[in-house]
Amino acid sequence: MSLEKDIDTIIDDLNDLIKIQTSDPAVTKDKNRYMVGLANGLLIGKAVVDGSEPEFLTPAKENII
Repeated sequence: MSLEKDIDTIIDDLNDLIKIQTSDPAVTKDKNRYMVGLANGLLIGKAVVDGSEPEFLTPAKENII
């Protein structure tokens, strides 16, 4: 198994996790601060691996301290 294949597998796994996390109603509807932060952490992790620029999610204003 080559390093490139390993990175592609990691990116695919991160994309799967991002899809799951960003489809959660706590993120899409409620914009819960904790859940949005978890999604943003996955986005930054993917950006570190693939060099992309993450598009961060914003929590609901009432959830921001």
